[in-house]
Amino acid sequence: AEAADSSVLPDTGLIGWLASFTDWYPLYQFDLPTGLSVTLFQRDTTISFDGTDVPIRIKVSTERENDETIQTVVGLFDCKKFTVTASISVLLGFPPFVFPVELVAVPVTSWMAENHWVVEELRPSVTVDLGAIGLPSFYLPGSQSKLTTEPTSVKEGIQPDEFFLSQNYPNPFNPSTFIKFNIPNVETLRATSLRMNLKVYDVLGKEVATLLNETKKPGTYEIQFDGSNLTSGVYFYTLSVGTQFNSTMKMMLIK
Repeated sequence: AEAADSSVLPDTGLIGWLASFTDWYPLYQFDLPTGLSVTLFQRDTTISFDGTDVPIRIKVSTERENDETIQTVVGLFDCKKFTVTASISVLLGFPPFVFPVELVAVPVTSWMAENHWVVEELRPSVTVDLGAIGLPSFYLPGSQSKLTTEPTSVKEGIQPDEFFLSQNYPNPFNPSTFIKFNIPNVETLRATSLRMNLKVYDVLGKEVATLLNETKKPGTYEIQFDGSNLTSGVYFYTLSVGTQFNSTMKMMLIK
């Protein structure tokens, strides 16, 4: 088991603390039948409260729910619906007879439409009861977000201060995804324009696609990558600008 430091909690919050235990997991499994829930990961560990080690279980599961049509200010969207639930339970008893008592479960429901990623996301308010470990309860406020403007592909009017390569979205994806990156104000680089390359590689390092190989002005750009001709698996995309910038991110194609 892996020990966790409870001092992380005040700085990052409950969700951030949970995320610190994860590696990389496909939260949205599009090939999952509706009504079916699967466990993405489960881990037993200990945290310290006032000098006492408390055994806990951290679990994250995802459920594919029935598809729904969502009304937004920019129109109707046919959406895939998923609920991802992160939970913490205190473990009572002694191995091998251990019984989990749930302290908190935080469900996040997302509605996703093709080419728009998350159209709506809802996290209900939750009361965390820590009475099982002798601590007071506390309240986690909920949140809701919804698509209000149509996504754009290129924003050349904005001039960011530094290079930046974003995580693709959606991720995992099938068959297409979007990759966003920033090109800083060229005046700071003493150049009138910058030639850049954006390429995709498989896990063996073989180049499978060139998305960009040209000169670009400062701005924020978004490029669509279509993986229809590729097999399911992990891929990497790299943005390089001469010797000034080089960054690589990981993405997963699931068919």
